[in-house]
Amino acid sequence: ICMSCQDLIKKMDMVRMCSQRTTCILRCTGGEALNAFSIATYEIDQKRGTDYYKRFNEFAKNFQENDLTAAQGMTDVRGDRSLKPHQQPDPDMYLRVVDERSDGIVVRGAKAHISGAPVMHEIFVMPSRTMRKEDRDFAVAFVVPSDAKGLTHVVNTTFREEGKEDDHPFSSKYSSAESFLFFDDVFIPEERVFMCGEHEFSRRLVLAFSTPHRHSRLACSSGITDILTGASALAAEYNGIQNVSHIRDKINELLLMSESYYALGISAATLASKTASGTYMPNILHTNVGKVMTARGLHEAIRLTQDVAGGLVQTVPSSKTYQNKALAERLDKYLKAKDTVPTQHRVRLFRFLQDLTTYGWAGFWLVVSAVGAGSPYGAKLIASREVDLEEKKKLIKRLCGIQE
Repeated sequence: ICMSCQDLIKKMDMVRMCSQRTTCILRCTGGEALNAFSIATYEIDQKRGTDYYKRFNEFAKNFQENDLTAAQGMTDVRGDRSLKPHQQPDPDMYLRVVDERSDGIVVRGAKAHISGAPVMHEIFVMPSRTMRKEDRDFAVAFVVPSDAKGLTHVVNTTFREEGKEDDHPFSSKYSSAESFLFFDDVFIPEERVFMCGEHEFSRRLVLAFSTPHRHSRLACSSGITDILTGASALAAEYNGIQNVSHIRDKINELLLMSESYYALGISAATLASKTASGTYMPNILHTNVGKVMTARGLHEAIRLTQDVAGGLVQTVPSSKTYQNKALAERLDKYLKAKDTVPTQHRVRLFRFLQDLTTYGWAGFWLVVSAVGAGSPYGAKLIASREVDLEEKKKLIKRLCGIQE
């Protein structure tokens, strides 16, 4: 839990470093959920006289002492998007409380696109939107073991089958796992419930999670772009074009992207605000500006990487093709570039580039960069609320000499 600006900077550095090695660290959402719940439970208690914050701290202490991991279950399946939760023909389109007992609650519904859920110890669950009084049953937040009775995971992954390291040097070792979670009357003990009906705090909890999560997205986007930058530079070197001006310009564009994301993250951490619970929240404006930039940036970064590397990114021969000895000799001859670079080094690099920019991993991250941690449009709206546009208009009137 980040209790200072320096903590947020350290988190940025940690996430960037881990992303440089595996692209997705998966543990970020659990950490951000800890921060979000520490903020919201305290504020609910102050208004409602509940004991959520005490419950949360007891859970967090055990969580940290035992080095547990957690996913964050936020996104509801939502059904008809034009209808509010209580208006849905099927109320299970938003996760809800179906029974309140003296020792806990029973929940039913589903959550979608939950990163890392099947490989985590715990799953934090919270509303995905602002809830109104009529949506009280949907204003629920809790933590549940990933193997709880009545909880089903439907998993999709970018993982390539083991034993395919020659063709898929990255995705045969690293991947993400995304789940649909089905809650079929899952019982949640009272000590694990952190919101139950306090609908007026649903937006606060959403913001308390999305802001630090978008802040971490700046770090991981920087780390992923570092990978693409290094791969582009090495491809240029192996092809013998590292000193060509337009190639160097494209690599510099990648460098600027990566460092811009990181700089915005550091700025958001430095300008963070202390909440009532003592937990620090990254600067909302700079965090959401960064979210918009990263949503656009990865598409361009992959395009630049492919442009630098060339068509071999798509056509590099597979390891199966190399099993034909007669073909292997000619492939080594015709895929040779610089004399100082063994052909197999070049082939292995381009299989890595193919794995990273044309196959399942690329598709996964292109979608994640666009809509992960919320939509770019939503981030724009939040950022716009943080800016005093009237003050900027007054500035121009002063510069123009307009007096009213």
